[in-house]
Amino acid sequence: RAFAKVGDPEHAVEATQKAVAIANQAAQLTKRKIFIAGSVTTLEDCYDPNLVPSTDVLQQEHSFQIKLLSSLNIDIIVAETINSIVEGEVIAKNISQTKFPFFFSFVTDGNGNLLSGESLAHAIQVISRYKPLAFLLNCRPAETLDKDLDILKNNFRGYIGIYANGCGKPEDHMGWSFEGNTDPLEHYSSFVNKWIAKGVKITGGCCGTSPEYIKRIKELISPG
Repeated sequence: RAFAKVGDPEHAVEATQKAVAIANQAAQLTKRKIFIAGSVTTLEDCYDPNLVPSTDVLQQEHSFQIKLLSSLNIDIIVAETINSIVEGEVIAKNISQTKFPFFFSFVTDGNGNLLSGESLAHAIQVISRYKPLAFLLNCRPAETLDKDLDILKNNFRGYIGIYANGCGKPEDHMGWSFEGNTDPLEHYSSFVNKWIAKGVKITGGCCGTSPEYIKRIKELISPG
């Protein structure tokens, strides 16, 4: 769908294959076991649930993408930045028909709802039928996610996770505006420590973060 908007839909398969190959090449640079995750997200803008296509379109396109990922050298599938229950359930159902474990991550409003306005607690209940390994939150400012993280923790007994946006905000031309007067790593680290204290087992960074963020998170999780 994204490649079709620039007139090159056939390139999508090659690009996905190449992305997985690059991830596997990077994994060979360490002796540790590195798990490769294949990502699935919303067909349209994750911040605008009004753009969610019809169920038939969701089924057709997500089925294709998930089957493609399943044919490649990955270890786990991550459904991320999901903004509505209808699209989330189509994704979860298709992933559950593969051999892969999966994580499921919502994008929320900070007040206990998906961006669609649907209850996060209800969304967890619906997607739980498909047995995700973990539920997460992502792609929102770190300071807005406390309430939603508590809902995640109180409505799911498995692993929970969170990976928020870095300092700054979305920007149309370059994708992200890196702004703010605070030290971005110190600012983000303060939230990571809070999340870990609340029982978060999976964390990282979303929009506006960088390898430096990930390095700092690693230092917090595994000092020395």
